[in-house]
Amino acid sequence: MTLDRFVLVLTAAAAASASGRASAQADAEMPPVGNPPAESAPPAEPEARYPEPPKAPPRPSEIAPYPDRRSDVLGPPRVAPTWMPASGIGMTLFAGGGVTDFLEGSARSATRTGGSWTARLTVGTRSVVAFDGSYVGGENAIDGFAGGGATLMRNGLEGAVRVNAPLVARDTLLEPYALGGVGWNNYRITNAISPNASVSATSDSTLSVPLAAGFTVGYHGFMADLRFTFRPTYDQNILTGEAGSALSNWDLGVMLGYEL
Repeated sequence: MTLDRFVLVLTAAAAASASGRASAQADAEMPPVGNPPAESAPPAEPEARYPEPPKAPPRPSEIAPYPDRRSDVLGPPRVAPTWMPASGIGMTLFAGGGVTDFLEGSARSATRTGGSWTARLTVGTRSVVAFDGSYVGGENAIDGFAGGGATLMRNGLEGAVRVNAPLVARDTLLEPYALGGVGWNNYRITNAISPNASVSATSDSTLSVPLAAGFTVGYHGFMADLRFTFRPTYDQNILTGEAGSALSNWDLGVMLGYEL
């Protein structure tokens, strides 16, 4: 009986050992129940970046018709600054001189071309219609009457309505114009030999109608003006035997000024 028990014990031990190995092998082959342990992912390689090609400007048909969207495409409009006088309409003080001579009768034949001078205020150099107020003067040497060395001098006041065509190019004013008005002129003969049959008096006042055309250029308020004036004159009595218009004259002058 002792041998039988020993064989039985060995058999049971061998069976238990085989059963343990089979269970361990089965556990190793079966996947674990539940979530597997988290594994850290390898770092991603940086994506290669390439510069974007430049965008072509939009075609006219692609531009939005609305101002707000158009400004997003083209940007705000740029306006060039333009200089304007403080008065807005332009008030210019001029001063200058030129040459003058008479147009008919003994005043033309017996005098030389002389010098002239002018001081002027123009109101409205930036407007289509403006006003001129002027002090005018001139001096002509006399050769044919009143004796040698005599001079015929003119001083007067004139007012005129002026029609302008102001053309502004940024800060520059280019302005052709024409005008017409009325004036008063006093003539006086100096250094005359008395008595003289050609001269009835040494002083006389006349009515005149100044008609002129000119061109003004301005830049940042500084003005230059070129003007030709034709001045019919009436009611003269200083020259004996001459018509009332014998002192009609012309004047070509250049003036400089500043626009306020």
